[in-house]
Amino acid sequence: RVLSQKQQHKKAHKKLKIVTSDKPKVVRKTHLNIIESSSPQAYQDVENRFKKSHDVDDSLFLASNYYKKGAYKKAVYWALQTNKIDKNIEESWIILAKSKIKQGQTNGAIGILMQYIHQSNSLKAQKLLDTLTQK
Repeated sequence: RVLSQKQQHKKAHKKLKIVTSDKPKVVRKTHLNIIESSSPQAYQDVENRFKKSHDVDDSLFLASNYYKKGAYKKAVYWALQTNKIDKNIEESWIILAKSKIKQGQTNGAIGILMQYIHQSNSLKAQKLLDTLTQK
């Protein structure tokens, strides 16, 4: 039996029905309006949201704001949380190093910066390292 060209094309391109048993998981970000960033409850809300979502925007927000407030131990913690999720975020490495410096741990900051520079060639990190090693 000889098939026409159209029939051959249809036979070659049968539609496959793909059925999956798992529905894709849709992750929605919870939006928090933080009007007063000095409110301890606002920070707690972001921390709780991070525990559920592991969103680097939240951990980086916390690291940055704790650094600005002078809570360097907490800034270190949240910068490390950010780095655990994404080791390529320059700002978290800089906050980590600067927090170590503020805690009197300059050698620790130098090690952190050298590690980050080795993996990223960051000019900002190199500039900070240069200021530490020229003293």
